Amino acid sequence: MDSEYVIENYKRQEITPDGSVKIIKQEVKVLARLTAIQRVINKDNEEDIRIIFDDYVSHDKPIEDYLTKFSGILPNDLSTQSSTKKLHERQETYRKFWILVKLNCKIIGHGLKSDFEGIVISIPKEQIVDTAVIYWMGGRLLSLKFLYYSMFGKIIQGDNHDSYEDSYAAMVLYEKYLEMVKDGDVDWQNFLDKLFDEGRKCGFKVGNI
Repeated sequence: MDSEYVIENYKRQEITPDGSVKIIKQEVKVLARLTAIQRVINKDNEEDIRIIFDDYVSHDKPIEDYLTKFSGILPNDLSTQSSTKKLHERQETYRKFWILVKLNCKIIGHGLKSDFEGIVISIPKEQIVDTAVIYWMGGRLLSLKFLYYSMFGKIIQGDNHDSYEDSYAAMVLYEKYLEMVKDGDVDWQNFLDKLFDEGRKCGFKVGNI
C-alpha cells in the first residue's frame, strides 16, 4: 500500500512582546490518495496485479501545499468542483483500509510510519511488512527509488511520486526478499552490507536524478 498527503495549512507562530512563541495554527496534513493492490492469479492462470482500491480523497477546504513533487497530487485533483478523478469521502476510504486490516491482510509498503500518520487505525505489528525496515542495517533508511533501482535496474518516481507505482515497488521488493532468503542460500546481512557499500559509492542516488 501507499498513501499521499497534502498540507491544508502550515504551522503558524508569532513572537509575543515578552519574547515567547505563540502558536497561531498547527500544521494540518490531510490524506489525498490511498492505494492498495494485491498479487492474484488471473483467468489465464497467470500472476497479475489487482487494484483493491486507489482512492483520491475529496477535499473542499483550501490546500496550502499539494507537495506535488512528493505526492504526485496536482492542483484541483481533490476538488469536487474541478477534479477529473473519481473522488471518495475520507471516511469511505478509511473504511476500505480498515476492512483489509480486519481481514488480517498483510500491509506491505515502504516507510509505513509516514503512511500511517494520517490513518487513525490500529494495525497489529504482525500484519505490517515494511521494506524500509527489511532492507535496513542501521543508520539511514534506503529510499524506495534507490532500492528499486538497485534490485531491478529500473527507475521509478521520475517526475514525482505515484501511489500505485510505489505500492507495486514495495510489493515486489518484499517478494524479492522472500525469494532470496527462501532456501537459506543468501546471507541477508552480508547482502545488505554489499548493498549499502554500493549505495555509499553513489551517494545513494539513482544516476543524476
